[in-house]
Amino acid sequence: MRFAMTFAAALALAGGAHADECAKPLSLVTSVDMTPVEDNRAVLIPVTLNGKQKQLLVDTGGAMTEMSPEVADELALPRQKTGYQLFDVSGRVSNQYVHADLGLGTLTAKDMIFMLAPSGQDFGDTQIAGLLAPDILKNYDVDIDFGAGKFNLLSQDHCEGKVIYWKADVVAVVPIKVMASGHILLPVTLNGKQLTAMLDTGASNTTLSEPIAEQEFGLKMGTPDTPATGTLATRSAATTYHHVFDTLAVEGIAVSHTDIDIMPDFLKQVATEAATPETGSHLAGRRADETQQAMLLGMNILRHFHIYIAYKEDKIYITPATPPANAPAAAAPASATTATH
Repeated sequence: MRFAMTFAAALALAGGAHADECAKPLSLVTSVDMTPVEDNRAVLIPVTLNGKQKQLLVDTGGAMTEMSPEVADELALPRQKTGYQLFDVSGRVSNQYVHADLGLGTLTAKDMIFMLAPSGQDFGDTQIAGLLAPDILKNYDVDIDFGAGKFNLLSQDHCEGKVIYWKADVVAVVPIKVMASGHILLPVTLNGKQLTAMLDTGASNTTLSEPIAEQEFGLKMGTPDTPATGTLATRSAATTYHHVFDTLAVEGIAVSHTDIDIMPDFLKQVATEAATPETGSHLAGRRADETQQAMLLGMNILRHFHIYIAYKEDKIYITPATPPANAPAAAAPASATTATH
């Protein structure tokens, strides 16, 4: 209640609310301190699983909330099979799930379903148990405050557009498209060209598809300004590259000298599979086709912002982040972006 009253007071001061306007203030469901990570390259939050202290990676680019097979074994959780298939970005698949009690701040869920992550997906260590994905996140407003190191879940029952409770001189209100998977697509401008990106807090770096890099920006892979950086795990023939773009802007808020990894277009293949599921898996919704995305907007960009995701409004509110407090930092876990069919 105190949190909701604080939000309401801030909104009244910022917007000059009148008696005849909507009077539903923001209401906090739960709030936790994010685990400090080197360079803010991931959103890690503390949770309990069957009463045991763990962490989850908040992954807006995920599909189903996951648990690693190693943690499932550690907790002695029986595995069950499902017709639902979970793919990672390298094409590895899982069709198993487990049940566990989840505690996230003051929020608790009994006997919650966790898909098992595909075998070989690396979360770094077993303290990081898996990911918190859009199947859960899209039921709330999601507030990620990198300056304060806070991760907040809020009720979606509030006045539309009245969400900026913190002091901000510049606010970008970004229209989004929430796909059937829960993935968030949004417009961005890269070096003056408009593209569609997926908001992906599970990706440590921002990525651009190789065909778009070549066709739209005239880049040549392997040249001095776009050097090769390696190959993808499980796809030794898939070479990755790197390029520094002048600017990346989201509704007028820009980041200069943007480091972007350039990837083969296997993401389109996975997204196409997700849009056309096989018999026995979940049916595709009318908004399941995600092949229009050209980029993943990852944490090397997102960490500069304070982000408020209003899934129900189809909007994201973005302001520059306040300078983060100094704190010991852990290493960032590996990217865990997923897609399903």
